[in-house]
Amino acid sequence: MSEPLDRVIQSLHERGKNPQEKGDHYEALCPAHDDTNPSLTIRRADSGTVLIKCQSLKCSADNIVKAIGLTMKDLFPPSMTNGNAPPRSNPTAANGKTPPASKPAAKKDKVRPTHQTLDVAIASTARMLKASHVDTWHYSTFVVARFKLPNGKKEYRPFHQAASGWVVGDPPGNLPLYRLDDLAGAETVWVFEGEKCAELARGIGLVATTSAHGAQSAGKSDWTPLAGKPVVIFPDHGEGGKNYPAGIAPILTALDPPARVKIVELPGLREGEDIEQWLEAHDSWDSGQCRAELERLAKEAPEWVRPAEPADAAGGGAALNGSEPDIERLEVAINPNESVVNDQAASALSRIPGLYQRNFELVRVVQASESAHGDPMARAAGSPTIRALTPSAIREVLTMAVKFV
Repeated sequence: MSEPLDRVIQSLHERGKNPQEKGDHYEALCPAHDDTNPSLTIRRADSGTVLIKCQSLKCSADNIVKAIGLTMKDLFPPSMTNGNAPPRSNPTAANGKTPPASKPAAKKDKVRPTHQTLDVAIASTARMLKASHVDTWHYSTFVVARFKLPNGKKEYRPFHQAASGWVVGDPPGNLPLYRLDDLAGAETVWVFEGEKCAELARGIGLVATTSAHGAQSAGKSDWTPLAGKPVVIFPDHGEGGKNYPAGIAPILTALDPPARVKIVELPGLREGEDIEQWLEAHDSWDSGQCRAELERLAKEAPEWVRPAEPADAAGGGAALNGSEPDIERLEVAINPNESVVNDQAASALSRIPGLYQRNFELVRVVQASESAHGDPMARAAGSPTIRALTPSAIREVLTMAVKFV
């Protein structure tokens, strides 16, 4: 490969350092030390030079390139190494620092290689990753391709058509939902995490969709086509699947008109499993039976309730039942290990009576403050109803149960 950035990324992939594109740069495990949290940043300067920097142990550029089987010369484009300028004439650039310029350079758009066709773009990316191309999913303005790496792991890359050809990356603006053309006429829309799961659901007759790039990027998609619709979200099973519905349910219920959201966990699955394993477990059923069972689960699931504002929590308040529970506060020591602090705080919260977890949220039972006329699902004023705790309410109950020291 002639492109220095491609060489570096490929060499990191070959050594299992899992480089990931993050906007205008890449992040990877540093090969020059025993790195468990990606601390190496890689970016392409306007000149074509690759800038690498270890953010953790400040490993030298020399040691980093040696660890991936390259030399400092490989960080520079041929135009800078074939002439009189030696490859080490700008060593600070390879360490992530550029010398001061007399005038600030104008910021340029990220340079991306272009390809004449989508097939060529996918094949080129597969060669760079040293991976096999497995699947391609078509959105209305771009496609997502899945690759299988030599170590068995998966990599995903988006491609879109620009004026100069096909490029790797998302198109400008908000991203459309998967199978967008099918959504307008749907009575109910079924949302899954990932295109493969959405296609499996479509195979049993559901109008299914997803958003690109998983749970961390739900906000990048345009969810307005689902305004006013009943939406059923099926997350991946277990702790790892919580982020996706937690990210999109607030977006859906903030639409105008708001979507009516339910979150359904498929029964009988293990951590990380999804509709694929659920369908395999019911392979003796036909598609109609599978669809009917998912519809039954959705019908029985409670509707997701948007967290109430503090002023809307009348009758219950953050103190649950209107009074502060008489419990001894537990001491929780602040330390750099966030998971330990979270576990201790959760243990303290579990001692508060009347506090429950439902659909990945903390909730309480309160008295409904008013009746929503014309809504058959609304409860009458004064009757018990379930409310999700707002962030301010969670802070309040934490002060009841926890003493941070």
